[in-house]
Amino acid sequence: LRLQAESAPNHDVLLGLEGTASRRWFAVLGAALPAGWALPGRVKRPPTDPVNALLSLGYVLLAGRVETACRAWGLD
Repeated sequence: LRLQAESAPNHDVLLGLEGTASRRWFAVLGAALPAGWALPGRVKRPPTDPVNALLSLGYVLLAGRVETACRAWGLD
């Protein structure tokens, strides 16, 4: 998919490849979860299960750290 993305002829094709990569990633993540945990699919707003809630929390925390780092380097 990475190689296809590098030579994607247009934005729509690139978005399709991104969607495929995302589905594959969440399938792998769901299969790696311990027994008793399930990822029924990515649900963002609002998260409907504990795994999606933890993913959303992690993304918010990560975004805050990235923003802090950007500001520390003088980026707007």
